[in-house]
Amino acid sequence: MGWDGMNRIYLIRHGQTEWNRQNRYQGWSDVPLNDTGKQQAREVGKVFADNAPAVIYTSELVRAEETAGIIGSMSNIPVKKTGKLNELSFGEWEGRTHEEIARDYPSYWERLRKNPGDFRAPGGESVQELHTRVGTIWRTIREDSASPIIVVAHGGTLRTLILEILESSLDSFWRIRLDFCSISRVDTYDNHCIVASLNDTSHLNIG
Repeated sequence: MGWDGMNRIYLIRHGQTEWNRQNRYQGWSDVPLNDTGKQQAREVGKVFADNAPAVIYTSELVRAEETAGIIGSMSNIPVKKTGKLNELSFGEWEGRTHEEIARDYPSYWERLRKNPGDFRAPGGESVQELHTRVGTIWRTIREDSASPIIVVAHGGTLRTLILEILESSLDSFWRIRLDFCSISRVDTYDNHCIVASLNDTSHLNIG
């Protein structure tokens, strides 16, 4: 593990869904993985086949749960589900495309792009509320005695978590790229966290 007291946590975004492919906002809508997403999850599973982590934490939404289940089944890793890792709720926007949102909600769209830290979609959850929710489960994960740990979640959830680790403003939300089934690594020790790698997709042999 590097040096005494250090733990390693792998952050993995879920695999692709049809709504992802169509550029539709998903939020809390339960959209399953498509065939590409399932293959992406299997490719991640191969990465950990020879050095399996002790536990997987995943959101309760099916696209993350399926991703975690595929990874876990390949190395017999137990999976813990928690709603605190769920994606940001986009309320009235869920199921609609980026183009439709930009056309029908221009002021909200502009706020999302420029000041995401103050953003809340109509009928949805604020980015600040997401930040608070994710912070709670992050403390639980860090205090888990298992080592190493996988966290399977969503683009918004993981961006918020990484910004928390970096002590950065939520307005930097869109400055972090996280592709489907990418692997980011966080090393933790004592009261410190280090983002050791970000958005690694070298394992995804998919055209």
